[in-house]
Amino acid sequence: MKLLNLRIGQYRVLRNINIDFDRKNLVGELNPEQKYALDFLAGVNGTGKTTVLQILSRLFATLQTENYSFPIPIEVTYSITKKSGEEQVITVTNIDPSDDQHPLKQLVYHEDQGEERAEKIRPENLPAQVVIYTTGNEVAWQRELATETEKIQEDPVAVYDETKEEQRYLNELPGHKSPEIADDNDLDAKQNILYIYQDRFPLVTLCGLLASIKDKLDKNITYQVLQPVLNAIELEDLRSFSLRIRQHQDLTPVPQVEIIANLENAANQIIQSGADRLLIFEIEQQITKYQQDKLSSIFGLYDSPILLFQFLNLLYEHRPYYDAPLQEVNIFLRKRIPESNQPAGKVNEQPTMLHLFDWLSDGERSFLGRMALFALFRADNLLIILDEPEVHFNDVWKREIVHMLDQIMEGCASHAIISTHSSIALTDVSQEDILVFRRLGQYVEGDEAVMQPGIRTLGADPSDIMVHVFGTKFASGAHSVCYIREKIARSESRDELEKLQNAIAPGYWFYRVQLEIDQLGEQNLK
Repeated sequence: MKLLNLRIGQYRVLRNINIDFDRKNLVGELNPEQKYALDFLAGVNGTGKTTVLQILSRLFATLQTENYSFPIPIEVTYSITKKSGEEQVITVTNIDPSDDQHPLKQLVYHEDQGEERAEKIRPENLPAQVVIYTTGNEVAWQRELATETEKIQEDPVAVYDETKEEQRYLNELPGHKSPEIADDNDLDAKQNILYIYQDRFPLVTLCGLLASIKDKLDKNITYQVLQPVLNAIELEDLRSFSLRIRQHQDLTPVPQVEIIANLENAANQIIQSGADRLLIFEIEQQITKYQQDKLSSIFGLYDSPILLFQFLNLLYEHRPYYDAPLQEVNIFLRKRIPESNQPAGKVNEQPTMLHLFDWLSDGERSFLGRMALFALFRADNLLIILDEPEVHFNDVWKREIVHMLDQIMEGCASHAIISTHSSIALTDVSQEDILVFRRLGQYVEGDEAVMQPGIRTLGADPSDIMVHVFGTKFASGAHSVCYIREKIARSESRDELEKLQNAIAPGYWFYRVQLEIDQLGEQNLK
């Protein structure tokens, strides 16, 4: 799946903007064999980057329903890769050619250059999945996605039958037990719109690590794609994990019961404690089971890593009258032993040091969790929407984002769109992969509001990105700039300028002071 073009009429700060995602066709691709697409939305705060991501998410959520009413004037063109390998171009719009400020009552679409249709789009002509992750306001995103589809319910009880709830309470009493097992039709693991909640990150991390191991096994290679990430936080690998499951007889819905049964079949050990069961999975034993009988291992339960996450994620769903089946995720990681602690030529005889995921710092958990999230993206026809995923990363970790996505998405016909404020991340992509949003006055408006940078960005110095993409006047901090300029203006002797120069790092301002010193020397000669 690749977005080709997006046109938005009028919404919030956006006014009549046209975003061309297919710019590579105009300038020539750096890597013509690359199947996936990666685009960064850059710009200062308040320029509508997140708004564009929300509109896209909201549109594709709407296209999953029968109700094709959409309140924002919009036209989107994208391509879908068929099983045959051919690409089909789809255009969806509600823009009236005679009045582009007021949307039509219903979205219409056409395939390639075919006739316009108003009925529901066939599933094979939609992204297989839209994956959404934000480090921003989750409530705002949920509200956007729920506006038309009502698929995300802030309070699931509001749509539940109270008499059915009372009957299930009675079923738990002696003499009132019913053979009927709870079943909720609204519990569906295979949701096309997958919103990643922040509180699910232990599960995201686990599934990403499992995906990395599975990829190594399936390709018969010697490395894991997440190994550099683990190395960066002094970890070796995933050794084991446990899932604490709480299941109430006749209350837990059938879809969740089936998932729990599959997990118990794959677990290496099960410890019962009251209503809870602790399912323990040892990775080395899971690998052996996978090689002997794939379906008996956690690696073979579901077709893809993202499906594994979706099914486990369903165990977080609950009603007030029963707890969420998935109570706790524990991840046991092997600590990396520094080479300096190992005498040359001697085999390490110390027992394996295990480290819980919860023991990592907030920054380490964020880094490992978000990189693990990327490892779930190895599939075709995904639309991946990431809203500032680098938040809380240090500069060293920000350097890894594009490289990790490139390794994971290689060979996959999917499209990732990322809003960012990271100058370092943007040095890893060419200028054709960057869309700079500029607010010209009160609105982000017209053809010049969203354009690619005016400089080459691949391999650029991050300071050049700050100046030419984010629009700062100087790359150095504002305080240092004001301080140095004021000192230059007030300095009257060579000694004062040389003292100032000794306090300044090599670079632009160092040479500015040197220029002042040279000019002062020339004046003295006169």
